[in-house]
Amino acid sequence: MVAAWAVGILGSWEELAEWLPQVVRDVGLGRVILVALAGLTGVFAIVMVWAVLWWRKASFRLTDDSIQLSTGVVFRRRRHLRFDRVQAVDLVRPLIPRVFGLVKLRVEAAGGAGSSIQLAYLRHADAVRWRQRILTRAHHSSLTNAVPTGHAPGLTPPKSAETVIGEALGDADAEAPELFAVPTGRLIGSMALSVGIALNLLTIIAIPAVAIWRNGLAGIAVAIPIALGAGAYTAQRFTQDFGFSAKQTARGLTLSHGLTTRVSQTVPPGRILAVSFAQGPLWRRFGWWRATMTVAGYGRETNASGIMAPVADSETIRRVLWALAPALAQDDVWDAVTAAMGSRGPREGFTTAPRRARFFDPLAWRRTAFAVSEEAVVLRLGALRRRVDVLPHGRIQAIQVTQGPLERLAALASVALLSAAGPFTSSIEHLSAHDADRLARDQAARLAAAWPAP
Repeated sequence: MVAAWAVGILGSWEELAEWLPQVVRDVGLGRVILVALAGLTGVFAIVMVWAVLWWRKASFRLTDDSIQLSTGVVFRRRRHLRFDRVQAVDLVRPLIPRVFGLVKLRVEAAGGAGSSIQLAYLRHADAVRWRQRILTRAHHSSLTNAVPTGHAPGLTPPKSAETVIGEALGDADAEAPELFAVPTGRLIGSMALSVGIALNLLTIIAIPAVAIWRNGLAGIAVAIPIALGAGAYTAQRFTQDFGFSAKQTARGLTLSHGLTTRVSQTVPPGRILAVSFAQGPLWRRFGWWRATMTVAGYGRETNASGIMAPVADSETIRRVLWALAPALAQDDVWDAVTAAMGSRGPREGFTTAPRRARFFDPLAWRRTAFAVSEEAVVLRLGALRRRVDVLPHGRIQAIQVTQGPLERLAALASVALLSAAGPFTSSIEHLSAHDADRLARDQAARLAAAWPAP
């Protein structure tokens, strides 16, 4: 099938190569160019007229309980988004609209894909003002906690470029205390030591070299697309995570990042349900971790990847926990988190997987463990790629215990602590059946206390 498709394409190109010179001779090169330009101009004019009509017909307004967006020229469409369903409000600034001072306002809602509303494009000052109004009117669900007060642990970092720009543009949230900012040098270093990026760079260098060595200059035609494809992932990672900073505003946690497209996500307090820290083998010497978060109801179609910090040191990790819930930055939870990051095998305060679990997971069974404090559950997972999950008790929404036939014979079981759909699932596998049952019963009791029956 692929060969037939390729032959068909080549045949079409051959026919075009024979037909085009004949047309040029019969009509004249000048007329061909003139007709082509006229056609392009006509298409451009139609697109511009349609865009202007669409823009004039698009409108939105805020009512007492919802946002209403009306769009469409021929077919009108009206959408309503209730304030009590709002999960996050983002400012998205692609490169070209940013040159003209325009911003896209994206309102995320509970409900998954297709549930967000996008207001594109607004002037920056107007977008900031509407974002503040939407977040102020948004009703908080029972998951909502108070906005963290006081100062985050440690010294206040210097102002990031995002803060300086925000202050210059009159953003009221620009003066909010900054939790952390990821230095560009650390971001580049973390990417250089990332296994995925290293494999991409190896692909960029090795495959073109082999193609040119085997086929001479003809190999360049094969090497260039491969190199561009492999390099696109690396470039996307850098441009997406560039200038990453976080600050705690009166309306929630604001995460800003991006080089070509600048995104400012504002997540209302209490909407972050869990956070996971991951560390590849090449990051251990520097103590770096990648923090991801699960946000209640966050739309799947957005470009938000759940990243809370692309690369974080120990001080940044403690600030991330403080943003999740201030109590998590206290000594009891913090000691459990730091112990989970660097330990394996038995550890005070942790319940570990039994020795017989090595037949199910020979690499990671020594690190599989959990600790329970008054505020949260801490899971210690992974071997080559270490992981530490932190889940506040009040934000766990369901507990699931599973036991396959082989686990049943070995008296083992796995426990999943479920919140909302997100970039990771917090589950601990191959515990002893007794410990798995104890963990599930403890979390079920806490869940019942947090969500009493009507």
